[in-house]
Amino acid sequence: MLRISILTLFVIGFLSTESYGGSGDVTGDGFVTNADVALLSDYLLGKVQFTPAQLTAANANSDTSIDIADVAKIINNLQATISIDVTPDSGSWTLTGPTGFTAVTGTGDRKGSSKIATRIAGTYTLHCNIVTGYAPPFDLVQDVVLGNATTFNAIYTRLDSNTVMIALPGNVPMLLIKCPAGSFQMGSPDTERSRGSDEGPAHTVNFSQPFFIGKYEVTQEQWRAVMGTNPAQYHGVGNRYPVYYVSWNDIAGAGGFIEKLNAHISKTGQGGPVRLPSEAEWEYACRAGTTTRFFFGDSLSTLDDTHIDGPTDSTAYPGRRSDYMWFACSPGDSKPVGTTPRGGNAWGLFDMSGNIAEWCQDTYHPNYIGAPTDGSPWDTIGNIKIMRGGGWAFGASKCRSANRNNSVFDANARYYVLGFRLARSN
Repeated sequence: MLRISILTLFVIGFLSTESYGGSGDVTGDGFVTNADVALLSDYLLGKVQFTPAQLTAANANSDTSIDIADVAKIINNLQATISIDVTPDSGSWTLTGPTGFTAVTGTGDRKGSSKIATRIAGTYTLHCNIVTGYAPPFDLVQDVVLGNATTFNAIYTRLDSNTVMIALPGNVPMLLIKCPAGSFQMGSPDTERSRGSDEGPAHTVNFSQPFFIGKYEVTQEQWRAVMGTNPAQYHGVGNRYPVYYVSWNDIAGAGGFIEKLNAHISKTGQGGPVRLPSEAEWEYACRAGTTTRFFFGDSLSTLDDTHIDGPTDSTAYPGRRSDYMWFACSPGDSKPVGTTPRGGNAWGLFDMSGNIAEWCQDTYHPNYIGAPTDGSPWDTIGNIKIMRGGGWAFGASKCRSANRNNSVFDANARYYVLGFRLARSN
């Protein structure tokens, strides 16, 4: 009966935050949480004994006894605790929350006795700032419940010769990953299941120099930082979601995203210009050294019909297709970038297969006869462009590494499942 009463009181306990006598902190950790309610319940059930200090803290209503009324009082004054765990320690951050919560800023960890206490439940966001030598993680968002403990784990990315960051206007970060020099077979063999007629002939492409490509698809936050607006709607909206409803000309045309971003890069001295990847660069980066249908394996034990998931059939990438790409079997629309359950490909690139299809520089050709073999774009002047990678609305066959979607898109077309990522010459 006592535990039923405590549960009932917990439900109504959010209705007031009146002052009271004893602190309610019977655990002695400096905070009033569900742990104190549980310990006081055990005391009332005779399971534990209290020290004099605990008895003082437990007497929440300052009367002559410790009973269920003190439990109710403590519940009325529950706090939530928020710990910040940052790697490296130099990482700086700002924590914001619901109306009534005053933003907290800091550097390094806030754990143990220094964790943050609040009596305001709701959604909290941890934003990390750029620090020398590191790129910050995406904003972390969590729901905070009174009485419970919440931890934000913020892990920065170390910048080196293989990982570079561009600080967009407003210090919005964009990460690029180096793809090594090398060669690969572009396209698919005649025997590949679900192959399209425009995927051949398979041919060798040689990259004499490395190049950089976006770790993630360009996000709505990044588009807004450069262009001032967000065209995405209905099919996944938020800072970390990929931008879509953007045409090739919106991106690479006069006055477009790339032109404006390159002006910012030049003005701020952040290296060379960015561009759309060539189709060859895109497939080379997607494969990341693999020759299978998908970067995670051939996945031949399952059909490629629209909504069918299945095993990867790979020891290097165990699990299922949906562990590595968002496609038609996944519920909902587009997903925040970099959130596939088992990560990206061997070069650390995310969403090369699935989530949002991606524009490339090249004009579309119905086959590879006469295609460049040095990785350069093929005829960028034509108005019919190529998209790669498949997306959340497509079946698995459209997300294969060699797939060209067998589709043609005018450079002015805007599509709910079509976005892009950027590239940069070494």
